[in-house]
Amino acid sequence: MPRVPRILHEQRIDSPAAVTGRSAEFHLANDDFFHVLEGEVEFVIGGKANGQVREGSNPADPTLISSAIAGGETHLLKEGDAIHIPAGVWHQWGTTGPVRMMVFKIPAAEGKVAHQP
Repeated sequence: MPRVPRILHEQRIDSPAAVTGRSAEFHLANDDFFHVLEGEVEFVIGGKANGQVREGSNPADPTLISSAIAGGETHLLKEGDAIHIPAGVWHQWGTTGPVRMMVFKIPAAEGKVAHQP
């Protein structure tokens, strides 16, 4: 069966939220793909959870949540930039100003569900 991406939503942020103010996520069964339409977004990708880890509340997208990431790489995305984050990779993002982006969820290939860290 093909991996069909679905548009989760268009996200518009009018109030800045620093990376440290947003939760870090680790998706078990879906890749994330972000496309920045307006503004700038800072992503921290990889590393390990730095803080208490809890389970997310959406059964369609099993996710682990933490307050922060330790040891990840920082990427600044600007208008027109995109980033793919595979299932099984910690990630966290924030803004310094208004931003608009598209968020896509891509189901993991059959048998390729990530294991909890």
